[in-house]
Amino acid sequence: MPIVLGDSRISYQVSLKARLAPARLVRSGADGIVTEIFVRPGSAVRPTEQLLAVDDTPILAMGGPAPLFRDLAPGDMGTDVLRLDRFLVSIGRLHTAPSPEFGSSTARAVRDHNFATGRETSGTTFLASSVAWIGPRPLLHSSIVVEVGDRVALDSVILRSRSTLQRVDVAEPPAGVPAVPGGYTLRLGELSVFYQGGAESVTTPELVRRLSPAFAVDREAAATVRARRAAPVMRVPAASVIVDADGTTCVYPDRHGPAVPVTVRAGELGVVDLDPVDGLRGVLANPAQILDELTCGS
Repeated sequence: MPIVLGDSRISYQVSLKARLAPARLVRSGADGIVTEIFVRPGSAVRPTEQLLAVDDTPILAMGGPAPLFRDLAPGDMGTDVLRLDRFLVSIGRLHTAPSPEFGSSTARAVRDHNFATGRETSGTTFLASSVAWIGPRPLLHSSIVVEVGDRVALDSVILRSRSTLQRVDVAEPPAGVPAVPGGYTLRLGELSVFYQGGAESVTTPELVRRLSPAFAVDREAAATVRARRAAPVMRVPAASVIVDADGTTCVYPDRHGPAVPVTVRAGELGVVDLDPVDGLRGVLANPAQILDELTCGS
């Protein structure tokens, strides 16, 4: 039977599992009674925003790579002073380049900040308790865990973020998903993202964000990956393909010739797509009706 040449986009069934980043906790550096809450449930919290008031004094969100671990005053030096300067720049109090030295410019900015937030008696000393560190990035889907009237103390949790999707693990078939030019489209319901065969996970933030609605309830799902570019294939009847016990696949070009090893790409409705084989022009449509022994010789 003559072979039909065509193009095919190979596809594979895969299983997905959502991997969540742990919730981030924001802790208080102040000790007192919560008198006001400014954060709305579920809202994003960004650096410099007011979180709550303790003893009628506002606590601001502070970003950056690390929290402040001490009160800072003129003459202090260190990377924490540099973080303080960056914070003062972000709230519009400091108008010079951030520095690791607590100099006169920082002192004026701290004095202005203390006056504006009801801490006049602190003068040019910046109190670490006046801010709460939220981490290097804004908090998404935050929830406040204290109420007006609650007492907070040093290291009390006052705010937490919802766990967010960090990556999506992809369980490929046992033989894997081979890398192909142009990669694949991973499709999950109405959602689709780029996927590189063999990667075994989706980690690019934008692609993870696009997949996140699918995991709002369930943490596992079935999906399909399909080649983005069509590849040349040979289409033959499914009955023409012989599969040995070890998984080797082959076809017979005629009743006299030896078996020809082939790689199966896809198949449906009695037709199988094979990788092209040089010199192969036809196959026995149903070798089981003609040959006594069906084997690929493996």
